[in-house]
Amino acid sequence: ETVARGDELAVLERDHANRPSFVGVLVLGLFGYYATRPICNRFTTAIGSKRVAAGLTALTVLLPIILLTLYAGVRMVQQIQRQFDESVVSILASRVSGVDIEGDGPGALLRDPPSIDQLTDLLLGSAVQQGLHVLDLLFGTILLVSLAVTLSYALLVHDETLSEVFAELVGGPNETVYSYAKAVDVDLESIFFGNFLFALMMSVVAMAAYATTNLVAPSGVRIPMVFTLGVLTGFASL
Repeated sequence: ETVARGDELAVLERDHANRPSFVGVLVLGLFGYYATRPICNRFTTAIGSKRVAAGLTALTVLLPIILLTLYAGVRMVQQIQRQFDESVVSILASRVSGVDIEGDGPGALLRDPPSIDQLTDLLLGSAVQQGLHVLDLLFGTILLVSLAVTLSYALLVHDETLSEVFAELVGGPNETVYSYAKAVDVDLESIFFGNFLFALMMSVVAMAAYATTNLVAPSGVRIPMVFTLGVLTGFASL
């Protein structure tokens, strides 16, 4: 009975841990939908196809944010790598066998291979576990944003169909519930699109502030990637 309760608690904890990710996808997806719906409507009026307009909206608004985030992550990794002169082989060798292998890393490892116990300690060490945890968070974030963008695209394409289905479920567009939901829908579009415009304005302000700082800052402390960091700062203000 104790084991059964322990398994039940483990399942509940796992479900509780997965719940915020689902909520995050839903919230980000709804925000992306309402924030870009006016843009999608403009594209639909010009093109005449709701599906093509939704695709253009995702490509011109949502996808660049993801690409800028990935670009900033790659640049950060490159900057971190430049701060360390030791190669990966040097770090592994120093952790495993403590030998000095400057300039001859692979050869030193072949001449003095680590033991099974040393490899086990390395692979199960805290640094490796922390690295795996960071990778898990990174891929989890990419998956979260990707699912949110997919949800936003699906809502942009099928929002009219969903509205018609909801009207049938509540008894028609003349019902009070439908009128209330319609008013909430309009308010959410106004609020989220306003937040989106605020983020764009903050991006411009951040880029101007970073560029101005670089004009007076010494060469060693200038802010890198002014455009990328400015855009990310604007959307981080959300």
